[in-house]
Amino acid sequence: KRQFIEKNIKVVPSKIIVSGPINILDTLTQIPTILSNFENLSNSISQEIPLKSFKYLTYSTNKVFVTINIEKFTESSIDIPVILINKPDNISIQLNPKKIKLKFYVGLSNFKHVNRAQFRVVADYNEIIKNNTNKLSVVIKEFPAYVFNLNCNPLTVNYIKRSKK
Repeated sequence: KRQFIEKNIKVVPSKIIVSGPINILDTLTQIPTILSNFENLSNSISQEIPLKSFKYLTYSTNKVFVTINIEKFTESSIDIPVILINKPDNISIQLNPKKIKLKFYVGLSNFKHVNRAQFRVVADYNEIIKNNTNKLSVVIKEFPAYVFNLNCNPLTVNYIKRSKK
């Protein structure tokens, strides 16, 4: 199985000058390229791609230079404590398990930067009230932008509820 991800895409130029009727220019926000297919890349590439032409419009350039940087990625996992949110002060809740395992993919260039402080996993006390349930769903609230395909195990946690005296 190939394990490569797009690390970043650079388009040069990123902006061009477009001339044409004002009623078209007023609504113009982008100019697409001609469709290009880049499948199963295992190495970075640079390629010139023509811009799609439109009737009544002229461009300062008719093509862009696209660079797609590729890198290998790996699967990793980390144990994260589940934080209970929206709990009233007069209630004591014990979650079981207290931690869940997060699995995710990360590019090799960012692998060493991953740490627990970048993740936030919560269970919401309000779910007990709304759904009268004996399990709480686990929700991933925060994670670094460079990780992807996150999965948590388990997806729910049990709880023991006690009133404080």
